[in-house]
Amino acid sequence: MKNYGERIRKARKSKKMTMKQLAEAIGTVESNVSMYEREERLPPVDKIEAMARVLEVSPIYITGWSSMTSVGDAMLTEMARNISMFKTLSTTFENGLSIRIDAEKMACTVIGKKSEFSFSTNETEIKKLIDAIVKNDNDAIGLLIADHMKLEVEDLS
Repeated sequence: MKNYGERIRKARKSKKMTMKQLAEAIGTVESNVSMYEREERLPPVDKIEAMARVLEVSPIYITGWSSMTSVGDAMLTEMARNISMFKTLSTTFENGLSIRIDAEKMACTVIGKKSEFSFSTNETEIKKLIDAIVKNDNDAIGLLIADHMKLEVEDLS
């Protein structure tokens, strides 16, 4: 994991939380959060998931796994296939488009600058979307979302 401490600190500060508040929210002590931010201690998976939930970022953002080498990408792909690891996954792209996946409800929300679009889907499609997000494959993400937008429009006619 690269620069995870900086990512945790940045996300915590953007939520205007103290280390103590974050520690209480994720069920640990302030000194652990301090060590995570100074990269003196690697947070366990359950704390990464808790921080992601509290700070409203993805576990992938906290860990910096999205910029790993090909070995890391293979590991990420395997993680993406196991959607039970993600209750929710959110990401925002440089163009301002945000995608929020709720793996428990098998739903996805796409948030643009002027509108929001939600759709229900199945486990296979959720896995494909998570995999595309993890790999930063904008073309695949666009195609998966466009397919659902087309279905929604056809359902209305």
